[in-house]
Amino acid sequence: MLAGSAAVILISVVPGIIALTYVLHYRRVGWLLPVLGGGGWLIALLVRTPLLYVSASVLERSTYLVIASYMAGVFEEPVRYVILRSSAAKGDRLGSAIALGLGWGLAEALLLYVIPVLAYSQTQYSYLDLMPGAVERNVAITAHVIFSVLVMRSLSDLKYLLLAVIAHGTLNVVGVAALELTGNVWLTEALLALIVASLATFMAIRRNQLLP
Repeated sequence: MLAGSAAVILISVVPGIIALTYVLHYRRVGWLLPVLGGGGWLIALLVRTPLLYVSASVLERSTYLVIASYMAGVFEEPVRYVILRSSAAKGDRLGSAIALGLGWGLAEALLLYVIPVLAYSQTQYSYLDLMPGAVERNVAITAHVIFSVLVMRSLSDLKYLLLAVIAHGTLNVVGVAALELTGNVWLTEALLALIVASLATFMAIRRNQLLP
């Protein structure tokens, strides 16, 4: 089981670490931005957690899931905006946004996936039980890069900040709804991966229009 836990942990974070290393080296972006990304994710989580607890106690489950999904975008994207407007993100705007998104997603992966996997590594969970979560982390890290690039574009056009909030919340809702309707975590992850890959491809094609 320890070998299986180690394998899924590596799958969940190594692609993101490789991408971050590449961006830091070839785009000359410092370590401060990914660190701020991790801190930004944690701050946004802590700020909205009391509201999530209150909402969970007073709302019907499906309503709560939708609100919680959009709450992630409402709280996280403004924090991203503040960081990208700071002096830490001066210079290579696109590289800064990518580094921020990777740090954001890796911090989320560490706290929401890696630590729990380590904590439960001696339990009955098998390699196949844990693998969907590892795939999800890679999809989420890519999504955070996309949201960061949209927020970067909002520095010169605020409508992109709203777009990032809506895209973040909607992607969460799609994931929750797909899992509720199908009960199949692999189908859900495949759908989310397809959506995120399509968004990433579209944004790469329209790259020049996304630069502030």
